[in-house]
Amino acid sequence: MAHGRPVQDSLTLADLGRVYWPSTAKLAICRGLCAGLVWASIMSMGPAQASHVELPLISMPFIWAFLAVPMGLILQLAGMILPAVIGTWLMLLAALFVSTGDPLVYVINRFWPSAMNVADFRLFNFQPMIFVLLPD
Repeated sequence: MAHGRPVQDSLTLADLGRVYWPSTAKLAICRGLCAGLVWASIMSMGPAQASHVELPLISMPFIWAFLAVPMGLILQLAGMILPAVIGTWLMLLAALFVSTGDPLVYVINRFWPSAMNVADFRLFNFQPMIFVLLPD
């Protein structure tokens, strides 16, 4: 399959018909997994608490990957529907948490382009959800 183009600007409701959902979901899960790895690494450098802390740190990438698709969809739609100030703040917070894994996804996409099927993925994408559009 040809590589899809990620929507880097705002998504409109008319664009939803052109979204390639398998690549969009795969990209969101990969971004969530990589962001979870980054946040687990950051949190593991903090002060040691109890010995039961390791399980949440180990499971964090998988939890983030599981939550990436629904969280991204909900926040993207909230950003489109809610007033500008509230929607912008919600999308800003979500993007902060998810986009930390983008450099890892960028490396994966550069070395194994068929794994993501995304053309022109940037090193840092400050969006909670990136929709991959079908190639023209």
